Amino acid sequence: MTMKKRGLYSDKSGLSDVVTTLIIVLLVIVAIGIVWAVVGGLIRTGAGNVGFNQKCIDVDVTASAKCPLSASPQLCDITFVRRDTSNYNIINAKVIMRTATVSGTPADLALGTNLGPLGRYSLTGLNDYSVTAADAVSGGEFTLSFNDENGVEKFCSGTRPIEITN
Repeated sequence: MTMKKRGLYSDKSGLSDVVTTLIIVLLVIVAIGIVWAVVGGLIRTGAGNVGFNQKCIDVDVTASAKCPLSASPQLCDITFVRRDTSNYNIINAKVIMRTATVSGTPADLALGTNLGPLGRYSLTGLNDYSVTAADAVSGGEFTLSFNDENGVEKFCSGTRPIEITN
């Protein structure tokens, strides 16, 4: 007479339906957490860029430059006028002047708190833009910079024209 001993591990039946369901639910929760971490990061980054780009759109700044032909190198007096009432603090203006044949080297002009809402700020005797041709300065453009939410200076993507008078 042989008796089969039934031990703890001798039962060959599979996992119960409850345990299987719990494992699947846990895997789905982990997958949702991973997807949310990735998508949430993208959403936060995109929202930060939208806020920064909104600053670039909201601020209404124009610039004019008087560049007398008598100076060599030609020096320009640039005036920035701000016509908006937003509280955004403009940090810099990157200015590029050009002649009929040459574009100058970009020059960073620190505006800091000098150009507040509805303000005017003039810089005189500028030749930082490195236009060395004998031609008269015929045009220019500038772009503004702001600090982002992390305190890092970022320049707006678009440029704005500078009205030139001689």
